[in-house]
Amino acid sequence: MASTPKKQRIIELDALRGMSLFGILLMNILVFSFPYEHVRLDVALQGVNGFLFRVVSLLVIGSFYPIFSFLFGFSLMLIYHSTQQRGIAFKPVMIRRLIFLALLGLIHGFFFYSGDILFTYAVMGFGAMWCTKSSVKRLKNAAIILFAIKVVIWGLPFLIMGWMTKAKLPFSGGSQAELNNVLQAQTSVHYIDFFLYNAQDNFSNIAATLTLDWLDIFPYLLLGMAAMKGHFVTWVKEHPTRAIKWGSLFIIIGVLIKFLGAYAITNPGYMMFSFTVGGPLLSVGIVLLFFHMMQ
Repeated sequence: MASTPKKQRIIELDALRGMSLFGILLMNILVFSFPYEHVRLDVALQGVNGFLFRVVSLLVIGSFYPIFSFLFGFSLMLIYHSTQQRGIAFKPVMIRRLIFLALLGLIHGFFFYSGDILFTYAVMGFGAMWCTKSSVKRLKNAAIILFAIKVVIWGLPFLIMGWMTKAKLPFSGGSQAELNNVLQAQTSVHYIDFFLYNAQDNFSNIAATLTLDWLDIFPYLLLGMAAMKGHFVTWVKEHPTRAIKWGSLFIIIGVLIKFLGAYAITNPGYMMFSFTVGGPLLSVGIVLLFFHMMQ
């Protein structure tokens, strides 16, 4: 009896997923090292540490979660096509997976780390699940429109705020009292102190998931879905010159915008503008050139 041929994995996706996880790891090392959002970074990080933080700000912060979101959308569409080929209903399969992911994220977010992202991806997945039958053009247009809306109602106000800000502030814009609360909760010997602070912070994270993240994360899921439906990997193989040209252009634009935040590390407005606008543009360039180099 002939054996059933195994499905061939897309090596480019696995490699890109590994790179994006490494970038997220670098970001989380920063988060877990000290409460960097609540301190004056020019005071806390000097010399080599200050230089390395600027490098991470320029190349990492805000540039790897869009890649991971892109891969999440790409993988969701792969699951959709796989269920269609096997004659299995897609939505029940996906709903079970997303519910499990959401529950895992809630446990992680409330009891361990309020910066959890699993719940966010579960919610975004529920939204993306209803877009699987949309055309490539519609998915791309929706992603571009959502990103443009984010730039207008989120990015530009941060840019204006940065231009108007004269004082040197922590990234959060908070006070010394806020920093003291963070330190007290995170260094307390009583878990309940950490839990109460963490749970309160996680409620804010959930609120962002249900509102702002539809502009900040969902567009990249749609791009990933469009890439899978539009045979993006094949397109890069067949059009290497265009992939290099567009990839280089997006990287240059993204780095130029992110340089503002990497330089002005005591200006929350400039930093947020560079991360929310420049970060995703840099991500597009990284994806294009990475897929080209993997050929």
